[in-house]
Amino acid sequence: GACYNEMLDSLKHQIAANRELAETVAYAQVKQLESQFNSHFLFNTLDNIRFMCKIDGDMAEFMTLSLSELLRYNTSNANEKVTVEEDLKHIGTYLDIIKVRFGERFDYEIRAEEEILECLMPKLLLQPVIENSIKYGFGDRESLSLRVHGFFEDGVLRFVCQDNGVGISPELLERICHNLTLPENESPHLGLYNV
Repeated sequence: GACYNEMLDSLKHQIAANRELAETVAYAQVKQLESQFNSHFLFNTLDNIRFMCKIDGDMAEFMTLSLSELLRYNTSNANEKVTVEEDLKHIGTYLDIIKVRFGERFDYEIRAEEEILECLMPKLLLQPVIENSIKYGFGDRESLSLRVHGFFEDGVLRFVCQDNGVGISPELLERICHNLTLPENESPHLGLYNV
């Protein structure tokens, strides 16, 4: 009986240690996701602001305020989880900056059903998906339209990110999907795997 109780105590301790380790790994993945804010986006936006300072002071101010708001949101860690409404607001700010950079060549729409707005989600969860849509969607096209839709389906919170871009080859899609099933990322790309 004493050995049995000792074994149970050991199992309980191991379960608690595994839970703590899983939480630590999940936290590290969220922090890594937060830290991968696209540096190309940052430098391109700063270059645009520099030129706008000479020709359109109001637009330069708008871009500076929008960028500082995004950076503040990205680097703050006060709330690891945010409401869908808050995250989509910052996605909108990001897309507004993209819209200024590309002008008429880019448009977007964000829709979210009312009942999902107060749901909690990891901060910046959608950012890599949206960045990929813009980065790879344009290709050799003149324009790009992006649509983000959030909704409940069968009790599950779902987001759909669609664009009318150049698409993805079946081979690359297969490699990405396979990588997403692996216990560890085998790709040098982090965004989708972290999401």
